[in-house]
Amino acid sequence: MNKGSGRAPLYASIAAACVLLAACGKQASPTELMARGEDYLAKRDYHAATIELKSAVVADTGNPRARWLLGKVYMESGDLESAAKELTKARELGMPDTEVLPLLVQALLPLGMHDELMALPSTGLDAPTRARVLAAQGQSLLANGKLEEGGKRLEQALDADPKASYVRLAHARLLLFNSQMEAGRRDLEALLADEPDYALAWTLLGDLEQSERHPERAEEAYTKALEFAPNSYTDRLNRALARIQLQKADAAAEDIEVLRRKYAKRADERTEVPLGVNYAEGLLHMQKNELEAARTAFELTLRGGNQYPLALFYLAGIQAQLGNPEQADTYITEFGRLAPDHPSGHKLAASIAMQRGDFVRAERLVRPVVAANPEDLAALNLLAGALLAQNRTDEGLDTLTKIAALDPDSAEAQTRLAAGLFASGQGEVGLEHLRKALELDPKYQQADLMLVLAHARKGEFDEALAAARAFQQRQPESATPLSLLGRIYLATDRQAEAKQAFLDALKLDSGDPAANQSLAALALQDRDLAGARRYYEQVLAKHPDNLRVQMQLAALDFNEGHAEAMVKRLQDSMAAHPDNPEPRLMLARHYLNRGEGQQALAVLNALDETQKKQPAVTALLAMLYLSQSDFAAARPLLERMVQLQPEVAQNHYQLAMAQA
Repeated sequence: MNKGSGRAPLYASIAAACVLLAACGKQASPTELMARGEDYLAKRDYHAATIELKSAVVADTGNPRARWLLGKVYMESGDLESAAKELTKARELGMPDTEVLPLLVQALLPLGMHDELMALPSTGLDAPTRARVLAAQGQSLLANGKLEEGGKRLEQALDADPKASYVRLAHARLLLFNSQMEAGRRDLEALLADEPDYALAWTLLGDLEQSERHPERAEEAYTKALEFAPNSYTDRLNRALARIQLQKADAAAEDIEVLRRKYAKRADERTEVPLGVNYAEGLLHMQKNELEAARTAFELTLRGGNQYPLALFYLAGIQAQLGNPEQADTYITEFGRLAPDHPSGHKLAASIAMQRGDFVRAERLVRPVVAANPEDLAALNLLAGALLAQNRTDEGLDTLTKIAALDPDSAEAQTRLAAGLFASGQGEVGLEHLRKALELDPKYQQADLMLVLAHARKGEFDEALAAARAFQQRQPESATPLSLLGRIYLATDRQAEAKQAFLDALKLDSGDPAANQSLAALALQDRDLAGARRYYEQVLAKHPDNLRVQMQLAALDFNEGHAEAMVKRLQDSMAAHPDNPEPRLMLARHYLNRGEGQQALAVLNALDETQKKQPAVTALLAMLYLSQSDFAAARPLLERMVQLQPEVAQNHYQLAMAQA
């Protein structure tokens, strides 16, 4: 493909029209039409070239060169579907593979025409042509999850023609696909240093910058790609999306308008604007808070199917903002079906569930997000709200404590504001806001909790103790203040007083989970296993479905040498909590440690597909397959773990084992 750039002058197209008018008197031969078409192609006047070459094809339908030239025009003008059609026909009519295949493979690959691409020959060709075919086929195999086979073909392509631009580009893509980001970037930059006008290389660099969350660099790369391939739909759309991220609304709107005009000119061939254009317009309207216009654009996007599943996500958010929780739930449920692992999808779904008053579902939706990222403040706030709404104060307390430690600004209303003021050193103002919160609702536990924790976070333990005692005086009937008081005592190494505070809490509520679990932890420190068991069982006497305590008792069963009791407890917990994978994970680990891999797999395979995609489950499944030398089964799981947790060295090490 010609990698040059330029814009055809208007007179060239006018000249083409004049030639056609003149042709009414004298019919041009196919050879003359092709010659004129080639001339316009050299000048990059694709509109005029298309007219001439279409006429040549009509005049001589069996002319392979005419179709090849027309396919080349379509390639350079960005119409890949038409290019693939004409190039395929040219090959059928006898155009040499050395001329057709280098272009055809570059049309089939981005179109996702895997079967057609893989059916092309990779033998009996000269080295440059063979290299390009193998490079395209290798990339197609990678895209379809066939990593080993794809890698082999790309290596063969490199052997056949190591200096070819397209082959070097494909090899850089292979490195990036294998998470060798530095090596991939190095190869890509070397390619661009050698061939700074190679549009496809700039495109890949833009994609890399976007994947690494550098939209400003992505915009620059896509701009360079458009400099050398101004008709590229993908580059212009991606630049528009990058500009939207950068809040360059006017520049993004210009790109979108260019795409709209381009497809309006082709109304005779394609009456609909590509879905990506509608999607970009929706994002642009959202950025301007034009919710109704955004909704219309995203609805148009969805008319063509689910090619852009995030349109469902944004529609759910828009409907929630517009006060339509039922419609919002419909959209977010469909989005969850298409993207079950999307953290923001889970959080939005949980928020909509909270809006609808379905607190149990909200908790279920947000739990996987917290499991994957324990420091996700938005998810933790949703979880805390769902727990407190279910009157599960002990778990809500734990979650709020974590939120306060991670980011004091995350507290709600006056309490959130007070926490932020404490963190910024404006303690007195923060106290005023907390006092105001307690004046509004003396039973608002979050305000009291945040007040105590704010002092403790600053190391002001005397003040924290005083605040905890005041909390207890305001709510003398509640065990929560005493449990909190006990925790502050523990933080100051006053274990005897902490223990007494927890015991006092049990006088008010013998089954209080927080106090009992704290006392159990103290008992375990003293190696009093029987005492720890007694406290755990007191929780279950009042809260038999408390999974956290059941898990702690299962661990205690194992430590006391009662493996069968542990297994039974975990099996009972699995039956009582089918949506929570934790008991299955613990049981599977037990079987794995005993060398009973098949039993471990049976336990985990009972989970549904959504649960299996939780990071902890995926990691354990991969470990099980590795232990059985089933590398083919382990490989896709480990690839997913590398994508989810690229910073974890063990994921990369295990993936290397699976690929060996």
